[in-house]
Amino acid sequence: MLAVFRADASFEIGTGHVMRCITVAKALQSQNYEILFLCRNHPGNLISDIMSQGFEVAGLGGSATGIANVGRLAHAAWLGVSQSDDARQSMQVIEDWLAVKQADKVDLLVVDHYALDQEWEKKVKTLCAKSLVIDDLADRQHDCDMLLDQSFMRQPESYLNKVPAETLLLLGTDYGLLRPEFAAMRPTSLLRRQTPTLKNILISMGGVDKNNFTREIIQQLSDVEGSQHFAITVVLGASSPWHDDISRCVAQSRLNIQVLANVSNMAHLLTNCDVALGAAGASTWERCTLGVPTLMFVLASNQLFIAEQLVKSKAVILANPPDESFSIKALMALLTPEKLISLSRNAALISDGSGVARVISQIEKALS
Repeated sequence: MLAVFRADASFEIGTGHVMRCITVAKALQSQNYEILFLCRNHPGNLISDIMSQGFEVAGLGGSATGIANVGRLAHAAWLGVSQSDDARQSMQVIEDWLAVKQADKVDLLVVDHYALDQEWEKKVKTLCAKSLVIDDLADRQHDCDMLLDQSFMRQPESYLNKVPAETLLLLGTDYGLLRPEFAAMRPTSLLRRQTPTLKNILISMGGVDKNNFTREIIQQLSDVEGSQHFAITVVLGASSPWHDDISRCVAQSRLNIQVLANVSNMAHLLTNCDVALGAAGASTWERCTLGVPTLMFVLASNQLFIAEQLVKSKAVILANPPDESFSIKALMALLTPEKLISLSRNAALISDGSGVARVISQIEKALS
């Protein structure tokens, strides 16, 4: 069985699209799929990281002189070329790969990119038996066999007239794309939330943190009463441009802070923290699965829908409402033992960490 993934990472895009594709790819690999990633060589890409996971990667280089679809899609500029050029390059790579594999078609195409829609999908899916689009925005037309949107409370109406009538919709956090260690750590994490404390603090603003919220949070934590007793862990992504800056900030701080980068034990770190200060991206579902009380930061407009739904469910505290500054001192004051228990219980109801198994089951049904 052959599967091709089309996803990018960059300083602008972040790392979440590629990381969740890696999670799906590993699950498919365990089912004896051969995997190929197609990734453009943007600054901040994760091509070397994908290869280190044992996957084959074809880097898509170059850029078009005139990007035909800028303005038509909200995130068109993320692609770096026109959809037509990207489709042409992608199809050539896939055809070459099929020739090497002595196969007529790819069994599964997985697309996770806000700058691609049905224009690209119609062309490339001609080389594939089935296609799966991963989306969070519900803001454009798709041509696919399956569509996965793991957003909390996402409803089918969001994709009305945006996909073919026969497209299988996999919606909501039941299909959250988490690595298996999060479900494995869930019982231990939920048990320790029953007797809450507020000592171990985890700060993780996603893979890039383009505007360096991490620095501002560290500086403001110094003003919190009793902060000298906190054990603070800062997690930076491999593509973060702020490694040196954060190291200098920590060196100048009186707080007890350790800085970690590109970690592989995030489930363990989250399980052992008492509260997380985190971005409203893909890591949201990791924190929910483990019932971690969270001060949530919206770092981009495409994260606002997720944040709003979680606030309505009283599963997080929104740290930075739109167009407002934030005060870590005021936010930390909200975290009474009762509030920590409530946040944990409500978050844990949202995701059980078993979404990938459900997705793989649906893929197998579609291909049978």
